Amino acid sequence: EHDYESLRSWVDAQVASVRDELGGTWTVISHEGAEAFITEPGAFVGLVQDAVEQETGLVPKLSTSGGTSDARFIKNYCPVLEFGPTNATSHKVDEHISVEELRATQVIYSRVIAAYFNNQP
Repeated sequence: EHDYESLRSWVDAQVASVRDELGGTWTVISHEGAEAFITEPGAFVGLVQDAVEQETGLVPKLSTSGGTSDARFIKNYCPVLEFGPTNATSHKVDEHISVEELRATQVIYSRVIAAYFNNQP
């Protein structure tokens, strides 16, 4: 598992190795952009899983294989997870989904929002 500190330590070690070989004074300046995270299964995850299953009949698989998420920037302020249709054209020049998949996604979002706010104190 990597976090900002472990990655920074690794970069510092790599730079030190090259610096020791070549000499000179090197300075590395870095800024923490956003910490990696994982949303553990719980009430919010279950709520989204239920909404997906109600609309599609499929039980969604929990996975972190989707890559870097912009949700890392808001994870400290609200519950987050990502879901959506996946297909062979995801994140490609010709990315597209069917109108039916788009409509199903809209219904799922609506179910999630309604269930989330109906369960708030």
